[in-house]
Amino acid sequence: MKASEAIEKIKVMLGLEVKKLQFETKALLKDGQTEVYSEGPLAAGEGLFVITADGLVPAPQGTHETTEGLVIEVDENGIITSVSESEDVEAGYKKDEKMEEAPVEEAKDEVADKIAETIVEALKPLMEEMSKMKEEMKNYEKKLEKFSKSPAGEPVISQKDTQKPTTLFEKRMEILKGIQVK
Repeated sequence: MKASEAIEKIKVMLGLEVKKLQFETKALLKDGQTEVYSEGPLAAGEGLFVITADGLVPAPQGTHETTEGLVIEVDENGIITSVSESEDVEAGYKKDEKMEEAPVEEAKDEVADKIAETIVEALKPLMEEMSKMKEEMKNYEKKLEKFSKSPAGEPVISQKDTQKPTTLFEKRMEILKGIQVK
């Protein structure tokens, strides 16, 4: 499975995209209880999945034999590496016979719900932290806006402006005040 396919599946499970996982084929393993599912035909390069108590999971690495006589080799990522016939295939089985179509809508919905719940639960702390950070950012923005609108401080009045006259008449009057009459 490519990374982009995995991302698409997670988006679907989180409800960011409306799309159901669709399985083209299913097969029953020789143990008579375990069903395996594939989104495409049982062929090399396709993902193989098993429904467990934990939900839909990639099939474990190893060799899996179906009741129809197929031997499926799976790598550590749940990807089919090869499909062949077992040596004790019944005489009536034809190699090109199609696998049973997967009528597993209810099981898929239940598994998808469980997986989505698990992912959402794992993401909840991150989402809560992001909400807190958004609120803090809004508070900082309000403070910054208030700060930017407030004056930098009290207006500065220089002593020069308060003590010395500015017009020629005031300057002459200052000079005359400074002259003492004896």
